[in-house]
Amino acid sequence: MTNQTVLEIAATSKRAFKCSHSVLLFTGSSYLDLNNFRVIAFVNLNSDEFPANIGYDFCALDSRTSDLVPIIVGACLAILVIIVLIAYLIGRARAKRQGYSSV
Repeated sequence: MTNQTVLEIAATSKRAFKCSHSVLLFTGSSYLDLNNFRVIAFVNLNSDEFPANIGYDFCALDSRTSDLVPIIVGACLAILVIIVLIAYLIGRARAKRQGYSSV
């Protein structure tokens, strides 16, 4: 197992770890494919159910990403398109005023 694999499945103290999908790579061509799993380290459970009051740390793929960055990038691209369109229209109007023949 690689150090990177161990770091992917980690939780802070007194918390559990939850992930919808993870692949553990071992040395050689071996791997372990895990789906929808929860783990708690160093806890003795008296039943098959996880405690209801325990907090979870999630894997990187399950964490919610912010919608703010795509919105900002889209707005910048829209502004850039508008600026290019305005520059094109201004250049076209100046060319007509100066009397150049159009191609």
